Amino acid sequence: MKKSKIALLIAGLVLLLTMTFGITAFAEEDERFNISDATVYTAFDEYYYKGYALEPKVGVKVIKTNSEGEEKEVKLKLGRDYEVTYKRNTELGKAKIVVKGIGKYKGKAVGYFRIIRVPMSETKVSTVRFATPGKAPKYQVTFKGMTLQEGTDYTLTVKYNETAGYKQAKIILKGMGHYKGRKVFRAAVKPNQVRNIKATSIGTDSISLTWNSYASEGVTGYDVYSVDANGGSKTFLTRVDTNAATVTGLTAGTEQFFRVQAFVQKNGKTVYGHISNSYTICTRPEYPNIKYAYMSGRNKLYVEWDAVTCSGYEIQYTTDKSWKTGVQTVYAGYTRTSKTITIDDDDDVYYVAMRAYTYYKDKNHWKYGKWSYTVNTEFSHCYEYYTTKYVNNPNRTNNLKLACAAIDGTILAPGETFSFNGTVGKRTEAKGYKPAPIFTGTDGHTDGIGGGICQVASTMFNASLWANFTIVERHQHSQRVAYCPLGRDAAIYWGAYDYKFKNNTDYPILIKMTCGDGELSCYFYTSSGITPGDVKLNVDQNGKKFTLKRTVDGEVNYTAYSTY
Repeated sequence: MKKSKIALLIAGLVLLLTMTFGITAFAEEDERFNISDATVYTAFDEYYYKGYALEPKVGVKVIKTNSEGEEKEVKLKLGRDYEVTYKRNTELGKAKIVVKGIGKYKGKAVGYFRIIRVPMSETKVSTVRFATPGKAPKYQVTFKGMTLQEGTDYTLTVKYNETAGYKQAKIILKGMGHYKGRKVFRAAVKPNQVRNIKATSIGTDSISLTWNSYASEGVTGYDVYSVDANGGSKTFLTRVDTNAATVTGLTAGTEQFFRVQAFVQKNGKTVYGHISNSYTICTRPEYPNIKYAYMSGRNKLYVEWDAVTCSGYEIQYTTDKSWKTGVQTVYAGYTRTSKTITIDDDDDVYYVAMRAYTYYKDKNHWKYGKWSYTVNTEFSHCYEYYTTKYVNNPNRTNNLKLACAAIDGTILAPGETFSFNGTVGKRTEAKGYKPAPIFTGTDGHTDGIGGGICQVASTMFNASLWANFTIVERHQHSQRVAYCPLGRDAAIYWGAYDYKFKNNTDYPILIKMTCGDGELSCYFYTSSGITPGDVKLNVDQNGKKFTLKRTVDGEVNYTAYSTY
């Protein structure tokens, strides 16, 4: 008799006794299904080693027989029908699964899966350091998020990396320990980082660079970049096929930053190396143009120059024209365009030269520009002059000489205006001036103290015209004079008429006045060899009217009118 029929009989008997005698019956037998014969399975029979305990998803199947005696496969549910534990599930080999019934199920069932070595083909390789000639690359090899260790999990072999190039090297990764097989691929060999950059020639607007050659390692060329002070903001400058380049178009007296990158170009493929570190150098500053040097007072040497881009100026001066002895040095900051130097002896002629310098990196690195030309305090260059003749009238000649002496030696700084009355002063007998003829109106004359010195002013006026100075104030005579061309005279009178001109050059002017042997001359001297330009004077006469025009380099820049 089958168990199911016996169970039904017992159940009927218990029910009958209960109904007949009111007696309650209790069953002691455990009716839970035993899973000891269950099938325990996983999705795969084998799993790759992962370095930690593997717990693949487990399925459990049992065979049950219904009341009609039919067998049916039933899938149990984890957590309701059974629970799972794993053993030997970390290392290579056979791992065990133990399933224990719960709820309506009891007993235990066992299943197995294998942990196997990982093929290197399943790993992922990323580059940490590229191969360079003679130096192996470095890779990060991972499998499912786990990083493999070289020497423990694999070995690395590199071939054909003596020279740089595209897919030049052959990389062989061979598994060991928990890994098996090989992974083989080609990798680029990058040129080495360019080193030892140096400047071989430095100009005001160009710098020639050189660096180590990598031609023996397969390098075919180099790209040169300018960068900012931090090595960034690359700007391509030039491409060369040798380890040298000249960069032009730079700004004088400024820091420059360069980086160089080697490359290999072959069969349409280009492989770049790591760009070099930043190299800092400085262009030479322009040499400053000294406008002038002169004695500005007792024991004072004044020097002025045109500014250039730099960190400062070095000024040297000496009384030795050959620059062999007594050379002194002073410095001026980059914001300065002049300097007053205290000297021992202001009776000597001083020779002055200067150069600019620029700091780069720090104040321990200087780059000097070229020395300027030498100027001196002698005012040896005659910029312009004019001479008039006079008749030797003793009193008049006396007056001419006194006025010339008052003016002689005057230094007119750039932009300064000369005043005849302001320099000569009032003509008085106390100063030695004597009566001599002067004009009264349009047709008369009389003797006046200081008479005749209008010739001094007129001579200066003509010298100023030829020097292309700016005429500030000029007055005509009331009558015609014989010592200069009509329309080119200048009248003065204390308290009424003055003669003024402005030094419109960038250089100081020394005024020399001479009077003797019937000639009166006005000279303008500079310490530099400048010229006033192409000056032409023309006076047109229309009856008693005279029109003076001065033309300089083809343009009229001064006009004066006179009527006699």
